[in-house]
Order: sequence, then C-alpha cells, then structure tokens
Amino acid sequence: GTNNFTVTNQTFMSGNYSYNVLHLLCGIVSCGEIVANGFLQIHANTIILEASTSISGDSMYWGGSGVGGSAQQSSSGLSDGGGGAGHDGAGGDGGVPKGSNSNGGSSYGNGTENGSSGGNVSSSSSSVLSTGGRGGGNIELYAITIEVNGTISVNGENGDHGAAPPGGTGSGGSGAGGGSAGSLKIHSSTVYVGQTGMISAEGGD
Repeated sequence: GTNNFTVTNQTFMSGNYSYNVLHLLCGIVSCGEIVANGFLQIHANTIILEASTSISGDSMYWGGSGVGGSAQQSSSGLSDGGGGAGHDGAGGDGGVPKGSNSNGGSSYGNGTENGSSGGNVSSSSSSVLSTGGRGGGNIELYAITIEVNGTISVNGENGDHGAAPPGGTGSGGSGAGGGSAGSLKIHSSTVYVGQTGMISAEGGD
C-alpha cells in the first residue's frame, strides 16, 4: 500500500487492508487498539506497535470445531468442570469431584481457523450456571518490518468460575472450560519484539 495509517484509539476492523506504514501509538487520552471483529489480514511495508497499543482478536467466538464438553450438576449439586476447548491440540478435561473425566474439546484445523468455546456447567434443571470462554479470532500480518512494543494476540477467554454455594458457605460449583486460542500468522523479513512487546495465542483457563 501507499497510504500511512495511524491509530490512536480503539478501532474495529475486519477484512483485508494494505498500507505503507501502519503505526499504533498513544495519544493524549487513549492508545491505539485495533480490535478484529472478523477475519483480519493486513499487508504493509512497516507495522509499528508502540508501548500500550495492541492488535487483538481475543475472546471472539462461540461454538467451533473443538468445543469443550459441558457438564451438569447432580441433584446433590456436584458436577465435573466444563471441558477446555481444543484447536491445534485437544482441550484439557474439566476437574472432577471423583473418578475421571474426558470432556476436553477435539483438535482440528491447520492454524488458519478461529478458536472454539469452552464447555458450560449447568444445574440439574439445565440452567446454565457457568459459561465457557469464547475462542480467539484469526489475524494475519504481512510486512517487511514489524516492531512490537505493544501486544498482538488471539487469546481464548477464561471460563466462568463455579457458582457460589448457597448461603455463601461450603464448596462452590465447578468452573466452566476456557476457550481455545485462534490463529495468528506473522510473515515478515524482520520482527522486533521490545521489552514491553508481547505476541500471544493462548487458550483460556
């Protein structure tokens, strides 16, 4: 691209974009934050993220091909935890009061997909008590040079904690499963990650 684009506040983007220089920096009242609200692909000669700025596709999607298994409480209020979502690998199994569990989500894809959501925990009457985390999105960045002093991420969301016990005493309910990370592709001749920089594709807890 031939145009320069400077971002100093929260900006929602999806689709394909082309720039000469994409520069995220902090202004007087806010910092540059590109939030992907769908698949996002950016081509540029130079991409610069100053400290406290971000390009993120975190916690975006329900469902998916690797959804964690849900759990339901028994009449006594006990239940397994919701399963973590899978993506590149299988999701983690939810915790159990006793015995074993195998409700982690399946692995899928080749690294070009959205993440999946974690499993819920419901009451014995099927009311959702704890909701699984959403999966991360899909971002592709192509540039000759990328300087990262901020954050680039496609993380999955944490699942809800277990429901509080009646009356506030005793053991609480089991927690829901975390969402899986999405996909992040960075293609560049030079990637510089500074002391304040972070590149992350992590599943939720």
